[in-house]
Amino acid sequence: MTVVGIASCTAEALRQARSLQPDVILADIELGDESGFDLAQLVAWDSESDGAVVILVSARAEADYA
Repeated sequence: MTVVGIASCTAEALRQARSLQPDVILADIELGDESGFDLAQLVAWDSESDGAVVILVSARAEADYA
C-alpha cells in the first residue's frame, strides 16, 4: 500500500481524489467541523473521483453513529 496524499479538510480530500485517482480513501468520520460521511457522499457522486472506495474509521463506539 502506498499513501499518495493527505488532506485536512473535505475540499482538499476531494481535490486530491480527483487529481491522484486513488483506489481507496481512508477518512476519519470526524473531520473537525466536517464529516467523513459527507466526504464519502461527495466522492460517490463525483464523476472525477473515478469511483474510489471510501473507508471510514473512528476511535468512537459504533453505537455513537448508528
